[in-house]
Amino acid sequence: MKLLLVLLRHKVGLCAWIVEKFRAWSDCDGDVLSVFTMDELLNNVMIYWISNCIASSVRLYYEVRSEGTRPSNLPTSDAVNAFLSFRINR
Repeated sequence: MKLLLVLLRHKVGLCAWIVEKFRAWSDCDGDVLSVFTMDELLNNVMIYWISNCIASSVRLYYEVRSEGTRPSNLPTSDAVNAFLSFRINR
């Protein structure tokens, strides 16, 4: 809960948290700018800041971590996206 309050109220905290996740979850050897551009990082931060959806994202991380991932008993399949096979030439 404290994390959500910081992320919702403070832009610098939100930016630091998101960039830290990019650093931790990417293969960058600690230098996040060697893998991502500053624009890519800022775009991600702005998406969460402007839409104010960081709370639902953090809740998802919390639930997965606290409950763990369980295999589903529902039948599943892979869907092929039809748009991946089309090229748009401009």
